[in-house]
Amino acid sequence: VGFGGPYRQFFTDVSRELCGASPALFSICPNGQAKLGENRSSVLPVPSLCSKEMLDMYEFVGVLFGCCIRTGTRMTLDLPSLFWKPLVGQRVTLADLEKVDKGFVDQLRFVESLDEEMFESSFSDNFCVTRSDGSRCELVPGGDTVAVTFDNRGEYVRLATWHRLHEFREQLAAVRRGMTRVMPPQLLKLFTWKELRHLVCGSPEIDLDLLQRHTVYAKGVDERTP
Repeated sequence: VGFGGPYRQFFTDVSRELCGASPALFSICPNGQAKLGENRSSVLPVPSLCSKEMLDMYEFVGVLFGCCIRTGTRMTLDLPSLFWKPLVGQRVTLADLEKVDKGFVDQLRFVESLDEEMFESSFSDNFCVTRSDGSRCELVPGGDTVAVTFDNRGEYVRLATWHRLHEFREQLAAVRRGMTRVMPPQLLKLFTWKELRHLVCGSPEIDLDLLQRHTVYAKGVDERTP
């Protein structure tokens, strides 16, 4: 297909299947689902896919990532900083989460901003959190029956934030294992998350000037054609 050849086309096809097969290993982020905030085209690992079979699949994704680094080919996946930072040992923050789930971060800030009277009348939830794939998870044992009150709201916000920042840590660990089957693990620490993203998925932005310089026009079409 085109000038890329079958090897590069394989990685393109696999990237498409990772987001469209059943079960898909990557799903569109909450910002994309809600048409809210930044990075609406970004995809995330599915935190509820944690069986041995599924983690083996994520590990093989890591092997493919390692092949990209070794051979210079690219996966066509739009993965955010929340995915790349743990792979290179960088700390994830609330800002990383906001880039893929602004609604959730706004809700946490809303809870923290309420006075006691407003809290009692406008917020009602238990110690559970909805993850990026829509599944619910308890923040504490029996959290589904533990109500969030004005007094314990700080603990709720802390636990909910930590869980959402690390909700696919098992999947990331599997991806990292796969990568280190192809490349030395020490190498990952030499990259920033943006450098690793570039090596595996290329630049998320299209350089139009570069594209124009390498464009060959077909008969009857030139650079002035609308």
